[in-house]
Amino acid sequence: MRRCLLLLSTLTACDPTTYQPPRGYQPVSVEKVEPTDLAPSFRLTVRLTGALSVDAGTVRVALVAGAVDDATAEAFAKGRPTAAQKARETPVTVVPVPGALVVQPVRVVPTGGYTLITTLPARPPHVTALRVEGAPPLPRLHPLVGAVLPGAPVTYCVGGELPAVPATTEWLDTDGALHEAVVHARTDVPCLEIEAPESEGVFVAPPLLGGVALDPAPLVVEDRLPRAPPGCSDEWTAIAPGLCARIDDDRVTFLGQEPAGAFLGLVGGHAAFSPLAPGARWVVRGLLPAQAFAIRGVVRGDEDHAVDRTLTTAPRRRHVVVNEVLARPPSGAATQRWIELGNDGADPVDLLDLVVLDGVERVPLPSLIVPPGGLALVVGVGFKAGLAGDQTPAVGTPIAVVPTLKLTSDVALLERDGSLISKLPRVSTTKSASRGRRALDVPDDDAAAFGWDADGRSTPGRPNRLAP
Repeated sequence: MRRCLLLLSTLTACDPTTYQPPRGYQPVSVEKVEPTDLAPSFRLTVRLTGALSVDAGTVRVALVAGAVDDATAEAFAKGRPTAAQKARETPVTVVPVPGALVVQPVRVVPTGGYTLITTLPARPPHVTALRVEGAPPLPRLHPLVGAVLPGAPVTYCVGGELPAVPATTEWLDTDGALHEAVVHARTDVPCLEIEAPESEGVFVAPPLLGGVALDPAPLVVEDRLPRAPPGCSDEWTAIAPGLCARIDDDRVTFLGQEPAGAFLGLVGGHAAFSPLAPGARWVVRGLLPAQAFAIRGVVRGDEDHAVDRTLTTAPRRRHVVVNEVLARPPSGAATQRWIELGNDGADPVDLLDLVVLDGVERVPLPSLIVPPGGLALVVGVGFKAGLAGDQTPAVGTPIAVVPTLKLTSDVALLERDGSLISKLPRVSTTKSASRGRRALDVPDDDAAAFGWDADGRSTPGRPNRLAP
């Protein structure tokens, strides 16, 4: 019996997974986490005891939505969470400083309860309950993606009035150093700009600047050469390097190009600020048809480019878009196919003299008034609302009846003279779901403009709900 006990003791002492600290060594442990009541953009401190510092590469920190049980904590501590557990995690930036770890999420955290799981070498996981409450932070406009040059302005904008902010702040280097930065609040648009650090690296902004919360995403600073932007195509007007514009009667659609950046300024007297990721489009509305208007501001990119242009809007036109198409109704009846049109303008629109291009078939539309922001259905003769499982149109939806609809190819809307107003890419007849536009004023040529119904059904006369 003694020999068995001795053998068991020997195996335990030699087990490589059992930590045996050197004589007189005090392992690092978590003393406390503060604060535990947080805003959606936050930074917290994990205070340590034992050694004065710790190698960040030997630490595991996980921010998990909701409460966790022992098995979940252990899974994160070992770096082997399940897919379901991983889906609850919000990535964080961990910065080691003397006697502590600074933890900051890489994105805005929704309100609710969370658990911070901190695992240090040779220690069991330390679990802390957190609570997130409050308004979302100021989003970062530029750089939206990629890196920023050393010392370049990093732009944050807000939809409403910009509160007062201090004149300086500090970036935290992921190596633990602080870098002072100048803060500039713009007067033309509700945006503030923070000077990026002069050195290359990865940095995090403070979660709060005065009373203003900032987007917590890390900032990458790289000293890189500017890229030559491509030119604007024929239908677009070149405004500045990285910025093209398409002029309509009551709006301007802007197109971002390389190098990615942001526009800050005024368009026709309207405050405008938007990221300019390559290929992204954004729309400024509220202009008067056939009138001169000014675009003034600055395009932020690898270099700053001032903008001061006076242009003229196009003559007034009808604003109707192809908003949703159902090519294969659940009932299977060809008479149940429909097209939904939307008025994305500021005035009522009469559909009279407009033409639906159904593949190669031209289908004239009858007189039907669609109010601003309103939707109308185009259906074939014999259409019956709610037939055999088909979605019933919303009450009061205007309906235009035409002889028939095939919907086996592209669907477009034309003026009587054949000029294109709107189009929806080729629809499928193998799905009983509708294909729709993400918003009425999303341009046809936006790569992400259209999608399939999120529920695999359709929304006649109602706002679209599309899958990502």
